[in-house]
Amino acid sequence: MNSSILKSILLKSKENKDIISVWQYNGDKSSLVGYVSDIAEEHVNFQLYTHMVKVMV
Repeated sequence: MNSSILKSILLKSKENKDIISVWQYNGDKSSLVGYVSDIAEEHVNFQLYTHMVKVMV
């Protein structure tokens, strides 16, 4: 992973167990809320607390 704002946010979440939200634009337009448990070159492991779905009324 190149040094970037995203990488610094992910590393901070991993080191301090800071809660972050990851917005998913595909499909159901939902958000994953939790913290990063591991980072590798090809993937990020995420400890999930909740899955939020945007409801359109």
